[in-house]
Amino acid sequence: MISTIESLEDTIVEIIAGRCGRDKEEVKNAYFDGTDHWLKADEALALGLIDAIYDVEAVPEESTTDDIYRIFTNRLVLEQQPQNSDKMKLEDFKKIPRFANCTDEAAVMSILGETARKADKADDLEKENGELKEQLSRQEEERIETAVTDAVTDGRIGADQKDTYKNLLKADFKNGLTALKAMKPKKLLKDKFENQELQAGESPWEKRQKEIRENIRK
Repeated sequence: MISTIESLEDTIVEIIAGRCGRDKEEVKNAYFDGTDHWLKADEALALGLIDAIYDVEAVPEESTTDDIYRIFTNRLVLEQQPQNSDKMKLEDFKKIPRFANCTDEAAVMSILGETARKADKADDLEKENGELKEQLSRQEEERIETAVTDAVTDGRIGADQKDTYKNLLKADFKNGLTALKAMKPKKLLKDKFENQELQAGESPWEKRQKEIRENIRK
């Protein structure tokens, strides 16, 4: 076991020495003397044991040993995750047919920019198309309402049939409108009299009503 430990120790010393650019014996005498040695981040950076210092949240002073272990384990997991995993490399882009001929990142960015501009135009066209459809829909509703109202007014259909003919026109406006126009308006006697000229300050309708009442009394 001692032999195994010493062999492992020599391997670790060699790694640290190579990392720090120091002699193996110097490292062994400084840090492998049977006691624990602790280094701060800036000290480890100065020795070359680490490449950089990352800003992390401070460990709370009231943390227990288990808390500290958990905190540093979580940090280790995060540090081992690939950095900038959301950024595709040039080789990844070249696997896409559209980017196959790109020789550098500038060419990729140029294509991405053009794609983004086309997407913006497509969004604008879609918005414009939606507004146009809404406008046409309103115009159609107005035409249907006008056609049905006119048909009710001149007696071609009854007021109770209004919704039925609205649905008919919505389903097939051209044929529905043709059917409505083919109906004959109902001419009321009242309308006939009201269209005649007034005589002696009394409308023909009022005059006829007066005659009817007089005949009834007789």
